[in-house]
Amino acid sequence: MNTVSRKSINWIFVCDTELLLEGECRRINVFFRGISDSVLVLRYRGQIKAYRNICVHMPRELDGEGEAIFDGGRGYLRCSMHGVVYSPETGESLSDICRGKKLTTIRVVESGQKLYIKDRRVTPI
Repeated sequence: MNTVSRKSINWIFVCDTELLLEGECRRINVFFRGISDSVLVLRYRGQIKAYRNICVHMPRELDGEGEAIFDGGRGYLRCSMHGVVYSPETGESLSDICRGKKLTTIRVVESGQKLYIKDRRVTPI
């Protein structure tokens, strides 16, 4: 089973904690506010972060043109469509075209050596 209901918030299973390695990302298909969407869950500098998989420049999936979301040096997130670059720590765009805009942060939690999306806006498919 991929979800655990706790206090009416769905906990959507991502993966076992040790399976998300540094500089890696997992794509999870979900509904965001009732619309089919996806979330990118990543590990960067030991921290787990999650963002809605939508570029702030144009409403396209960050990984729409390729699976790799990190740039070649694994220091930044990069939209595969137009090359917009984001900070993995904050989701803030570092590209001039949309500097200061941020990816939508999604709440992710670790419980019992497992990672879950736990965000009221997100429900399982």
